[in-house]
Amino acid sequence: MALPASFSLLRSELNDFLFATLGKEENGQPLSVLSALTRLDIDAWAEGARLAKLPKEAAVRALTPLIAFFPEQHRSAAQVRDTAVRLAALLPDPSAAARGTAAMPPARRRGWPLFWLAALAASLALAAMSLRGLLY
Repeated sequence: MALPASFSLLRSELNDFLFATLGKEENGQPLSVLSALTRLDIDAWAEGARLAKLPKEAAVRALTPLIAFFPEQHRSAAQVRDTAVRLAALLPDPSAAARGTAAMPPARRRGWPLFWLAALAASLALAAMSLRGLLY
């Protein structure tokens, strides 16, 4: 029995974004966007489609706390933003994202509170890193 189109990874416009490296694990292995979103209990394809519909700068702002939530040693706020810019550039054009959402399952709403808590924690961590840099 063949899988429905919503489970097909072969021609997803989001593959470049979802399988891009977000950073490194503690053991040195690469951490993909897909893995990071899954750990936060967020439907990666639905979130990718949502981000793809946003203007690039808005997608960068949405990705920044997610990236900062997964700490990597010696990563500055500027490096977090650079990573967000790189990942946002991998998102498909909004017209392609609109075509791809028809076959996608709806986002799991139970993951959203966890995402926003993670975004808040990451923002606070970035602010603390920035203050530490100003004080020393």
